[in-house]
Amino acid sequence: MSQITSPLKHHQTPLRVNQPSLQCLDLSWLGFSEEFTQVMGNCDWGIEPEVFISKAHWLVHKQMTVEVLRVIEEFCFAPNAPSALLFKNLPVDNLLPLTPKTSGASAAKCPISEGLILGIGRCFGQPFTPHSAPKSGTQRKQ
Repeated sequence: MSQITSPLKHHQTPLRVNQPSLQCLDLSWLGFSEEFTQVMGNCDWGIEPEVFISKAHWLVHKQMTVEVLRVIEEFCFAPNAPSALLFKNLPVDNLLPLTPKTSGASAAKCPISEGLILGIGRCFGQPFTPHSAPKSGTQRKQ
């Protein structure tokens, strides 16, 4: 059992995790990095964001079995779905930057990691594009 320290009361509260609330998806990502590099090219970031996200979604979707796609759909819509999904064995870029010391986006680019995040997000129906995100320090017009 994990422990969480409450900053207000300064005592530990037991964290109970119901195992059925977590579902692990162990996918075979063999060849993903190579295919990603082939499809995206050298990824000089001159590519339009929506094109990058669409290609990343297509590449991620190709890796998923019908069973995994069913689990994702159930996660989004079924009332008895698990509370969380854990994707295992995801490929990452050879060099990962350090965590930025300030809030906001990192100047470093990690095409494979970012492509996976955006591609998987699109599988969940998240229509994220950099144009839809508010700029740092600004507010969206209502």
